[in-house]
Amino acid sequence: MEVPLYELEPEAAHWNLTNRINLDNIKMDSNFAWLLCSLVSAMAWVIYITYYNARVIGFFITRLLNKLFIHTGYMQVGSITCNVLSGKIMFRNIAYVTHDYTIRIQDGWLIFRWWRSYVPKDVSE
Repeated sequence: MEVPLYELEPEAAHWNLTNRINLDNIKMDSNFAWLLCSLVSAMAWVIYITYYNARVIGFFITRLLNKLFIHTGYMQVGSITCNVLSGKIMFRNIAYVTHDYTIRIQDGWLIFRWWRSYVPKDVSE
């Protein structure tokens, strides 16, 4: 008599088993702890720079503009990124709100020339 499949206990593949490897012998010395700490810190830093840095800078620029320069309305900067190497400033969700009107920029960029243009030289003799 055959046993139905739903009554069988699932078995992991041989490459997915950790019960064959004894993990109790792993020594937690200070070098291993520093390695784990540095890996977690590096992953957190990369995630922050990739996804949140432009928004945090936009938040601080919003606070600075509203405190120092804007007295009759409200200015909001959603995110701003400055890339010096490629010569590009990118911004998103910029709004200037007053009692009479609102100016909103959803997405934009400024490109400036940073590098000198290439001029080929004649090297013939």
